[in-house]
Amino acid sequence: MPSYLLLIRRRDREDIKCQYFTNVPYSPKKENALITNPSLIFEVKNPSAEVEIVAAHVMAHNYPVKWHVADVIQTVIPELPTMRLSRSNSEFVRDMQRLLGVGRGDRLHLRRAEKRFKSFKKAGPRYQRPTREIYAMALDFVMRNNQMKMSEYSEWTDLFHVVVPVSYCDIVMVDKRWKAFVTQTGFSYPDIAMTFDKKTSNQFFAAIETWKDTERGGAANRP
Repeated sequence: MPSYLLLIRRRDREDIKCQYFTNVPYSPKKENALITNPSLIFEVKNPSAEVEIVAAHVMAHNYPVKWHVADVIQTVIPELPTMRLSRSNSEFVRDMQRLLGVGRGDRLHLRRAEKRFKSFKKAGPRYQRPTREIYAMALDFVMRNNQMKMSEYSEWTDLFHVVVPVSYCDIVMVDKRWKAFVTQTGFSYPDIAMTFDKKTSNQFFAAIETWKDTERGGAANRP
């Protein structure tokens, strides 16, 4: 499911120049293809972008010269099979609750999760974008924190909404506990996004206002 940004004000719709959906949840399929053969970038395109939805929208509207994210959302959302998604989401939460119950009750599993987390933190990102590390560390973070009930589908959505944006974007705002998670990874910009929460919202907006569109080298360009 792509992460949607609905632009409400007319001025917002007119000001946004570059628009696409972030692809959530994370799947390594596209990234693996590019790692194997970088020339596939012209076929696979950006693995963080939900290009197919945008392409379907502009094609359905006879390739308009201008289009807006809000227009795509208003087209896509009514077509989603709500009842089927709701049932599928509930089943997913039940399965994850069972896994959490087993994992949190297994001391050996928890020790391995802690060791794995520290190992990723020490090694740093292996590839240009750290989606694999952030994804694995996020799951271990949840497993090791009993206070995170994760009994609602929206809580798992929050997890998935952390992985790709933090790995691919430059500036991201998340809630308090996921900001704490990002800090604990030990990763920082430009390997991951500059990450803020509600408490640091002033810094978030300041970062947006002063941000310049530059190349993010990340792990690939580290000495």
